Amino acid sequence: MDLYADRRQACPVVDPLDRELIISCGCALFNLRTAMLRFAALGGVEIFPSLGEVDLIARVWMGKQADISNDGRKLFGAITRRRTNRQGARRQWADNDFREELAQWIHSIRTPRDNGIPGHAFSVDDLMSSAEPALVRTFDLGDGQAGQDEELAGGSPILAVLMTKKDNPRAWLAAGQALERILLLARGDNVWCSFLNQPVEVADLRPKLMSLMGHSGMPQIVLRLGYGDDITPTPRRPLEEVLIT
Repeated sequence: MDLYADRRQACPVVDPLDRELIISCGCALFNLRTAMLRFAALGGVEIFPSLGEVDLIARVWMGKQADISNDGRKLFGAITRRRTNRQGARRQWADNDFREELAQWIHSIRTPRDNGIPGHAFSVDDLMSSAEPALVRTFDLGDGQAGQDEELAGGSPILAVLMTKKDNPRAWLAAGQALERILLLARGDNVWCSFLNQPVEVADLRPKLMSLMGHSGMPQIVLRLGYGDDITPTPRRPLEEVLIT
């Protein structure tokens, strides 16, 4: 099985280098490897197997039967139960292009879309979710949202920063696999995660975060971890749209 990056799903304003897109591919790759581990079909993975195909992220092949580990069962069982919450920030909300791009991904709770961000992910009702894209396009909500984010960060039981030694596609893919493992392990123990990624999405803030961490690596993901109530999952594209045979 070959794993390709779908650049049509890219967000050029918030993710101009496709860094987070590659990280998301790493998450998908780890889920695939987790499924192979669960069904005792351990094989191999080749990262970026073809220099001539920039969208070809990984090649995976099945292997011989092996014993199923408890970790494999636990991680696999958490895949469909994993959820994340979303926040915003002052610097991004002040950018018209950012608001326009975000508005394209937001839709009403009743809109039958297979991807994007439904209103319930922002904890709003159906009426507000219908108006959300227009509000996002029109108003700079940064100050109020940034204040909420500061309160969330300050009151978080745990803030975690996922870092890599390098800052290139291979590092991003590794970060994605590590991220998904963290998310699944957390979910298996009933710990919820949400992203506070503005410090790594705004270019001049990443070095400041790196300095605060006191490490030489590059920050890739900022996570807030704690306990909370279950939330409704966001939609996923059907298999036939993402599988080429």
